Amino acid sequence: MDAEAFDRYFTARYPVLVGHVTAMWGDPDAAAAAVQEACVRARTKRREFGRHPHPDAWIRTVARNLLTDGWRPRQRPHQQRAGRRRPPRPPPRRPW
Repeated sequence: MDAEAFDRYFTARYPVLVGHVTAMWGDPDAAAAAVQEACVRARTKRREFGRHPHPDAWIRTVARNLLTDGWRPRQRPHQQRAGRRRPPRPPPRRPW
């Protein structure tokens, strides 16, 4: 797929793909950003992408994976806490 063909594909399919990913994810802004990022990745791999039998499925899958990867850390608070330092211990009591 050459650059012009990809641009035509992107222009024609972008609103539909955003609608599909919004239906999967529920957040239209996040869906639009993920589809755009997936299309950027597809553009860098135009030759392989152009040979894919289902380009919409490729874009949806990459967009879904991007959203899922961004969502995972928020769902595992123990992983976020693991990177934080514990608060300092209070000084020991003095006997006097």
